[in-house]
Amino acid sequence: PGAYVGSDAWKGRGLEVAGLIGLIVSLGFVGMEIRQNTQAVRAATIQAVSDQAMELTLSLANDDHLPGLVAMMVDDGIVSADLTEEDARRLILVVGAGMRRMENVFLQVEAGILDEGALRRTSIGFYRNPFVRELWPKTRDNYDPGFAAYWDERVAAP
Repeated sequence: PGAYVGSDAWKGRGLEVAGLIGLIVSLGFVGMEIRQNTQAVRAATIQAVSDQAMELTLSLANDDHLPGLVAMMVDDGIVSADLTEEDARRLILVVGAGMRRMENVFLQVEAGILDEGALRRTSIGFYRNPFVRELWPKTRDNYDPGFAAYWDERVAAP
């Protein structure tokens, strides 16, 4: 009878060990799946950001007038008073689309999906001009507060 009791104890412990090993293997598998999913989300986000930039660039390239307006904004330091109302409106829309793209990248970095380097790759210098600095106070409240603070520090200040 004593050997039988000892045998049951070892069987019970064996089941515990097997269960523990199964749990560890399962957790390892879940961790691997999460890592792969995170990599897939990052890759998709990087592609989406790239697509946004390409779409904005192609919009400019396919327009007869916008590239000249953008060049005047970036190179000549124009403000809205230097433009017709229609041209100012068109440039505001282009700049607004770019700013939304910047906000998207900022929020993806804040969420930990993209790394900080993504913000350095956004052509932020494009926005450091009088036209954008004039536009920003009028539109600032339309953006995420964290992004607005980021923009204030890196773009809006002369």
